[in-house]
Amino acid sequence: MKIYPLDKDINLDLNIASSDKSISQRGAIISLITGKKTILRNFLFSLDAISSLEILKKLGAKIRIKKGNVFIKPPLKFNDNQILDCGNSGTLARILCGVLPFLNINAKLIGDSSLSKRPMDRVTKPLNSFGVEIYGNNLPILIKPSKINFFTYENKISSAQVKSALLLAGVLNNGCKYKESFLSRDHSEKLIKKMGINLYKKDGFIIVKKSKINPLKIDIKNDPSSAFYFAVLISILKNSRVVLKDVLLNKTRIYAYKILSQMGVIINFKNIKKDYEIYGDIEVISPKKLNPIVVDKNISWLIDEIPALSIAMIFANGASSVKNASELRKKESDRIKSLAYNFNKIGVKFKEFEDGFKIYPLKKECKDVVIKSFDDHRIAMSFAILGAKIKLQIDDVSSVDTSFKNFFKILNHIGVKFES
Repeated sequence: MKIYPLDKDINLDLNIASSDKSISQRGAIISLITGKKTILRNFLFSLDAISSLEILKKLGAKIRIKKGNVFIKPPLKFNDNQILDCGNSGTLARILCGVLPFLNINAKLIGDSSLSKRPMDRVTKPLNSFGVEIYGNNLPILIKPSKINFFTYENKISSAQVKSALLLAGVLNNGCKYKESFLSRDHSEKLIKKMGINLYKKDGFIIVKKSKINPLKIDIKNDPSSAFYFAVLISILKNSRVVLKDVLLNKTRIYAYKILSQMGVIINFKNIKKDYEIYGDIEVISPKKLNPIVVDKNISWLIDEIPALSIAMIFANGASSVKNASELRKKESDRIKSLAYNFNKIGVKFKEFEDGFKIYPLKKECKDVVIKSFDDHRIAMSFAILGAKIKLQIDDVSSVDTSFKNFFKILNHIGVKFES
């Protein structure tokens, strides 16, 4: 895809109409354990989220879709001996590991070539240690019916996916105590509490007590990670402004906006409201100048946004760096290597480290550059945003559909021109 630079300023309100992927997928998975009808309003119909619904169908759930809302009724008895395709979704594969063993079925989890390379032992090993019959350090994973007692687990890795799997394992059995090194995304905790389950924090642990489970009925707000690409776009333009409407404002999801603010971008959170999650509008105004920054804290809160942040960094008035981010190497692609490859192609000096990188300002870009997406949606979207500033071409953007199907439609609405 060829992308051409914008030739005008931006000043508009923008509803990205891309519901939060994390909550859409978690809501779908959690519907399996309720025994009653779940209602997910404003569901995200990206490929990853659709993979979730397809797995529910294979397990016997009845699903009805109406005007963007999803109604899910789990079966009284789940279909046994199913091969369940997680596609490209690590969230789906890992969280299912904490649910499927307790549905009294045998199952096999598979995924695409990219997902099959990603580590699953971070969730299978602790489950094994509690007595769960689950086998595989990578996909495919074999799952057998299991029952476990109350367990305690302290995780040295800050992972929302592992946390979600283990907390749900506790919900489906006799409860649990879970501790992580640093607070990761906490959507699962909020959804579990929304279901009336006794979940609380004490002495640094999240504690789940065996409780009656109520079905979920929730509205899903716009995804702050998806909206962030347009915040970055404003940050590299002059005299521009956008208001991102109706966005999830969970503190574990908006840290990247605070990094932009530290770089000099004007960020205002407006019309804040609270349901089971906090949400509202985000106003983003172009800075007079972009300052360099060192990003080395709260990495788990912005691991998905770092590729987009790196686009802003090359327009700063000095070198920026990212540290303590080795998890970048274990995503859909090795994102440190993916960024290094592409920035070197456009003439940006980029120093690669095991757990991060140092990146220097763009001086003079190369012409006729073809960016390689490495089949990673976040790499593809980040460099598409750069394409609104400098002319470039991206080899393959099909991966974008895994998380943000209308991304290019919104870019076109803003005024960015491109051709396949």
